[in-house]
Amino acid sequence: MANSGVFTDVYREKYADLAGNLVANPLLMPLVFFSVGEGGYQVVGPNKLPKLPDPTRTDLEATIRSTLVVGTSATGAIFVKALVPGAVAIAGSQVTVTCELSSVEPDLDLHSHLTGNLLGNPEIFELGIYDGDPAGVDPWTDKDSLMVYATLDEIVKVPGGGVSITVTIEQ
Repeated sequence: MANSGVFTDVYREKYADLAGNLVANPLLMPLVFFSVGEGGYQVVGPNKLPKLPDPTRTDLEATIRSTLVVGTSATGAIFVKALVPGAVAIAGSQVTVTCELSSVEPDLDLHSHLTGNLLGNPEIFELGIYDGDPAGVDPWTDKDSLMVYATLDEIVKVPGGGVSITVTIEQ
């Protein structure tokens, strides 16, 4: 399965509110942050396979901040980062978002929290894209609502290796 993403129900609600002039601050609605997580998979036989993306999600399945050094779960770590300028492209009814993990991500590299893989290489199966304050400097506190939820073929993030994840969503 290739990368597959959906706009969330929250996205649809916010943009309906925007059309009705019911949004308090539309300047906080651009897609500006993304997160990757070790959840979003199902075990089929001996393999982990990505689930179908769920538009009702309000955050990733992964729940443990990658910056922590303790704790494991079946859904593992979550890592949040700002999108780079130009990462969101709109063409007709398609929105394409490119999320970049650099070759050195000190808060992600060797920060897995999957059961049996604590502080190993993260196994990424899910991606979230959030709106929020474009002037914000702390993705953990400045991200707002999950607007896109995507599941991915497994990506193992190793130190020294960059990762580029591109997801295209139909409006």
